[in-house]
This record gives sequence, structure tokens and C-alpha cells, in this order.
Amino acid sequence: MTPATRRAAIVIAFDHLPVGFLGCYGAEQVATPQFDRIASAGMTFDFCYARRSTLDVPTVDASPTPSSGTDRNAPGEATPRPELQQLLKQDDMRAIVHDERDTHAATADIPEVPEDLPLAGLLEHCHDFVSEPSGGNSLLWLQARGVPAMHVPPCRVPVDTDRSFGIDAGDATVATCLEALYRLQDPRRSDAPERHVATLRDAGLLQRGRLPESPALDRLNRALYAASVHALDACLASVRDALDVPPERQPLLIIAGMQGDSVARHPQLQDGCPPLVDEIVHVPLIVRPPGGLRLGQRSRALVQTSDIAATVRHWLVPDASSDFAAAPVGEQSQDLLRVFAGNFAERTAVLLEGTGGCTGLRTPHYSLLVPGSTEETNQEPDRDAARLFRKPQDVWDVLDVSSQEPEVVAELCEELRFRREEAGSAGQTTN
Repeated sequence: MTPATRRAAIVIAFDHLPVGFLGCYGAEQVATPQFDRIASAGMTFDFCYARRSTLDVPTVDASPTPSSGTDRNAPGEATPRPELQQLLKQDDMRAIVHDERDTHAATADIPEVPEDLPLAGLLEHCHDFVSEPSGGNSLLWLQARGVPAMHVPPCRVPVDTDRSFGIDAGDATVATCLEALYRLQDPRRSDAPERHVATLRDAGLLQRGRLPESPALDRLNRALYAASVHALDACLASVRDALDVPPERQPLLIIAGMQGDSVARHPQLQDGCPPLVDEIVHVPLIVRPPGGLRLGQRSRALVQTSDIAATVRHWLVPDASSDFAAAPVGEQSQDLLRVFAGNFAERTAVLLEGTGGCTGLRTPHYSLLVPGSTEETNQEPDRDAARLFRKPQDVWDVLDVSSQEPEVVAELCEELRFRREEAGSAGQTTN
């Protein structure tokens, strides 16, 4: 393989990253200049949906056995999704898998990044990955927690909270409640959780141990999110600096959320959140090809987080004659770079899976949710239990129109059954 044919890819996957706080997705409350600049050099996908509403990350292998082509895969680090397992076994592949979610490292040497932001390893790997020579294709897969970033103290909320969120950042009660929320959301930093619960209860935000929907709580939670997003955005400035290399050395860069989050219905704060509501499964996805070939483009194609692995796979192993590149990935996974070229079969729907056995189908005009077991892929969806919501108008999935449009329910239930069977077959083939 000649240097001209070498390819590299970097995937930065955040456990939680809501679209509602990114400027490139229309958010105005918090400035995200680094996310926006990366998006301006690539393509932003407006309709990307997480396949699952809960994290779908395999169990960490405490004693991985790297292949001969892997030059770094430290013990205890997470293995990426099953679609990439075979990619890591390529003899000429340099693969680095790094899990930043449980690492709290100082980043004092990185300008404009909070000292306690646990992304030092992520930045270090980016710098090393670009600077170190490689004899073959290279993959860097970085997994981070995203937001709400429990490691960002509330005192660092870098926004005009009075104007943007309707709270006074100088008010002692607000500051105390922010601190309590911050501590409660990260058990490793909560030495006396009962004290923080009492703080929220005394402020009228708790009733019988539960946090009710209230404007005050929503404002506090949004402020905490704002601080988290700002900190991640500041970190990406160093990532952009690391990737400031000649076009021929630039990697394919993908930044995505594996799960979104509704601030008002954050699962750590609210019970009974619908498992597949748009605010949870709708996630950001930014793809920047080398050289900024697609400056500032947007796509309204229906895509999924499972497409990330397929994209990396086809980018790094483009030879269609190889057994690996020719392996079927299923209709639910496709190469996102084909969207750039307009050479792809546009989806009419994407498959969703949630907690409690809930499955769903998302089309440009509807969202179908069907509760029930998902263990049997050929199980007939329960049409009587199905709920139908019009999209994109019904963001919160609150107006069930299944009784008004039974023919749409019947059609989408059949499509759901077919896609579950197809996804099950593709998974067996991959494994």
C-alpha cells in the first residue's frame, strides 16, 4: 500500500449529545463555535436517529488481544460496536479504541479547556494519531460521556443565565440548587446525596423524592446542560488544531451522539419518559471528509447511528473484492459518504428500539411506537397497542393519531415487522 492510498478515520462518539444545544442545529442559547466550524467543513445530517434509546455498547473486555495490525488497544478500554469488530482484525490496520467515559484527567496544559474536563486522553490520542506515521489504514474510535457533563461545576456556566434561562446566576439559592443537581447526577462526586435531595426539596423542586416538571427545575437543568455543551465545544478547538494538517493527511472525521436527551424530561430527573420520544432518539451527526470537500452542506436524509460503522468500514476498506468489504451490512446500515455523492438508496423509514421492549419506525412524516417484546424479530407487532404520531410537528409524541389513520398504522406495522426480520438476519450474518 503506497502512502497515497493510506486512509484514516476518527470517530468521536458521545454517549449523550442533544441536538437542541448545538448552533449548527439551530440552537441560539449557547454558542458552539467549534461544532459549527467542523459542520461548516462537512455535512450535517438533520435527521439522524439512534438505533436504540439506551446505550448499545458491548461489555468492556478487560483483557483484549490486539491483532497484529493494532498498535494500541489498552486493557480495560471499550470495544466499539459489533459492526467494527471485523475491521479491527485487518492485518494492515492500525486501530486505537479509547474510552474516555470513566477517566478524570487534568488538562491544565490545554488552553481554554477547564482543568477538570476529562477529555485529556481524547485530545492526546487525536494529536498522536495524526502525527504518528502508519504503514496502513488507521482508525481512532473515541467514546466520551458527552452531556450532561457531571464534571463541569455549575459555577462555570458560561452563559448569561438571567437573559437565556430566566434565573439569576448570583442568587445564592440558584447556585446551591445547581450545585445539588451537579452532585446528584454524578454519584462519584456526591458524598452526601441525602443532603442534596433535601436542598432541592427545600427549594420546592422535590415532592416525595421525585422531581416534578417545573419551570424552575427546567431552567436549572438547562443551565447545567449549557455549561456541559460549552466545555465540550472548547475541547473540540484542540481537536481541530490537531487535525490542521495538509489535505492528503487529513482523516475522515465523524462526530455524533449515540443518544440524545430532552432537558425537560431528562431520565435521571424524570420518571415515565417515553422510551422513543424524538428528543431522545434524534441525535446530531456531523461528517467531515478530508479536505473539506463538502463545505457546509446539510442533508435531510433519514440516517442512523449504525451508519457510522458502515461508513468507516467502506472508507478504510474500499476494495469491494475483499471478503470484509463485500460482507452485507443490512439495509439498516449504509455508507454516509454515498449521501455526499447522491449515490445511495434513500430510506423511507428507520428502525428504532427502546427500553422495556418498545420498538418503533420513523418515517419523514410519522413515528410509530409499538410496546412489547423485541426478542423475536419475526413477532407480529401489536397493532392495537401501536401509537402513531405525525412528524415533524409532534416533537414530544403527545398526540396519538392511530385511531384516525388505521391504514397508516397497518402499513407501518408490516414495515416494522419486515425491518426487524431484516435487521436480525444482518446481525446474524455479521456475528
